[in-house]
Amino acid sequence: TMERARHYGAIAGDDLAIFPHSDAKAALLEAIEFCVDRPF
Repeated sequence: TMERARHYGAIAGDDLAIFPHSDAKAALLEAIEFCVDRPF
């Protein structure tokens, strides 16, 4: 379900918080957001 996807997306985003900002980190966060917020 989308609720479950949001839950795991939040966990993934939190896990990335330990890493310094970089283009790779930004891309991963964007991918998480895309997967969770897509309308289908």
